[in-house]
Amino acid sequence: MLTSPLTHLPQWIVDLLISKASFWLPGFAAGLSLFVEEKRRRGELAMYVLPKGLESAWVMARGKGWVFRTGKWGETLLTALAMGMVMVRFSLPFSCR
Repeated sequence: MLTSPLTHLPQWIVDLLISKASFWLPGFAAGLSLFVEEKRRRGELAMYVLPKGLESAWVMARGKGWVFRTGKWGETLLTALAMGMVMVRFSLPFSCR
């Protein structure tokens, strides 16, 4: 009978891999990848990622009970806010970007 080497991992490694901190390091590294991109594209990439970040924050706040009852309109409001941010970004003259 073959045994996998992963079945013999120490408990502290398993705890580290499933902890909340294990999600921060890859997220931070992904954020640093913006500095590899050309300067003129950083704003566009930030505007692409910002609605996803807002959605994550909304889901977390709703799960923790930090958001007042919005019924079925909460996600619509969040989408309108995110799209407004994107539209403002692209409605500016090129010299202001």
